[in-house]
Amino acid sequence: MTTLTLNQVDLEQMVSWLMTRLKNSLPGKEAQLLMAPPLRENRMAPPTGFNPIESAVLIALVLNHNEPSIIFIKRPEYDGVHSGQMALPGGKKEKEDSNEWETAIRESYEEIGLPLDSAKQIGQISPLYIPHSGYMVRPVIACLPFLPPLKADENEVDSIHIIKIDDLLNARKRENITFNTINGKIKAPCFAVDQQKIWGATAMIISELLVILGEYLNLPPKTIFPDNNF
Repeated sequence: MTTLTLNQVDLEQMVSWLMTRLKNSLPGKEAQLLMAPPLRENRMAPPTGFNPIESAVLIALVLNHNEPSIIFIKRPEYDGVHSGQMALPGGKKEKEDSNEWETAIRESYEEIGLPLDSAKQIGQISPLYIPHSGYMVRPVIACLPFLPPLKADENEVDSIHIIKIDDLLNARKRENITFNTINGKIKAPCFAVDQQKIWGATAMIISELLVILGEYLNLPPKTIFPDNNF
């Protein structure tokens, strides 16, 4: 199996391409489901009459040791549905937030100390409804000119992980494993990177991003996700 690489990609050129690409039709549900747990397809929309809680997460693209990467966080262990999970910085939209961008940037500053003026907005990918929490998550993509010093809020973040996009693209770094959740055990696909497992909603969000980046790299979805039908 070929290892896919972004080492020779100019991040600025890719960002410029993304800004244009994200204004057009997105892969959406089909791409999100490539990394979805079993039966998730039946729960992609909120129940009739239910108003989901608006939220946003930040997909922060940054060069780390000259390699295009994304900033992830690991949630602390707690009595809740996302205990100990890998995630993207973000959270609930507050009344002072005028849009998803403000939510994502504010939450990223609160959770990992990301400077508010350091991120350049690129665009958004498809929203994702989270059945267990009732959140409607809107992923916002940003580019950082450099990797700033980051500090985890110990109440919300256990650790910060800068993960290479190459590793996320590499099909050999994916597994189907069993996770313990508050609703019992569940077997789901995950990205096995940086000694962590990225699964659930975060993996579904990232899978759509990878399908989009595959267009830029001339990599069809079947190359990135060889074990899935797209």
